[in-house]
Amino acid sequence: MPTLSAAETSLLHAFLNRVIPPDDDPGAVEAGVMGHVESRFAADPSTVEVYRAGLILLESRSFQDLPAPAQDEVIGELESHGAIATMISHAIEGYYTGPKSVGAAMVGFRVTA
Repeated sequence: MPTLSAAETSLLHAFLNRVIPPDDDPGAVEAGVMGHVESRFAADPSTVEVYRAGLILLESRSFQDLPAPAQDEVIGELESHGAIATMISHAIEGYYTGPKSVGAAMVGFRVTA
């Protein structure tokens, strides 16, 4: 299974935690969204390349070096790009679905499968 480099993973963590930031509840990374992302990579190895395309876009904007409000602006500007849209969708799916979903429990869903 293809994987991301340490630098790519670090950038992805920063991105995921802006899509679903930590507050009184865990953010995306702490909630285990990377497990969902990795399951997507295992199911379809070409997904890694989609993520790499999105990460290249984020890196071109120096995403990790920006303050949170500017990161949010970058995400807003790029959210219609296919790779970024996929990454956002997977973040939301991973947070609100799955057997260990933190997000589902927060909104009152009980996972039965």
